[in-house]
Amino acid sequence: MSIASHQVLANFAGPLEVAAYAREQGELRESIKPDIVLHFVNPDAVPDEVRKLGVEIPGEMMIHYQGRSEQSRPFLDQGFTNALQRLLRGSDRWLAFIEGHEERSPLTKANHDINRRAQQLSSRGFKLQPINLAKIAIIPDNTRVLVIVSLQAFFPAEEVEFVTNFLAHVENLLWPKGPGDMHGFEALASYLSIEFPEGRIIDKSWQLNGANEPSITMLYEQLYAAHPVLANFN
Repeated sequence: MSIASHQVLANFAGPLEVAAYAREQGELRESIKPDIVLHFVNPDAVPDEVRKLGVEIPGEMMIHYQGRSEQSRPFLDQGFTNALQRLLRGSDRWLAFIEGHEERSPLTKANHDINRRAQQLSSRGFKLQPINLAKIAIIPDNTRVLVIVSLQAFFPAEEVEFVTNFLAHVENLLWPKGPGDMHGFEALASYLSIEFPEGRIIDKSWQLNGANEPSITMLYEQLYAAHPVLANFN
């Protein structure tokens, strides 16, 4: 089991029940999560249960916690970790992506879009919902985080007001602005007390790697101190 799975398990405050649907013969039973208390179910003995749960491959697991359940396939430790994270989060966590202004989309797979990152969030229990404020004129109450990614067109003042009203009581915003024009979001930056000064950040390490352009840099481990935010990253 990975470090990530152990860290997530440390957050559970009660019994965690895992049912692995694996036949008795073979080595599969010995290979499933040895440090988790679990019980095995022979899928051949309970075909109706297998169909109801959607179990498709030998060794598939159902994880139960405080009346909730998540499914995980064998040999995929990241999938097991994600299932644990979904159980911990419990209620629906909606990420609302603003659209209608040529933003990068979480749902399409064009090179400039953010579909891969969005799918990673979805696998961890977050639900994704694009919203067009010009059409619905409201940010749904179940939105946990509002996401605004790389505006390419003007954002009207009335829509900015919807965003600031939302932030007044939810306060969860992800806004990777990117370079270039504010596209009407000056009022939002002012509301959040954020400034975007013109200019470049130059890192002197470019001189060490032979680059002839100070805006290009390479990150060397020996140049940067360890930081908790990068703990357990490889």
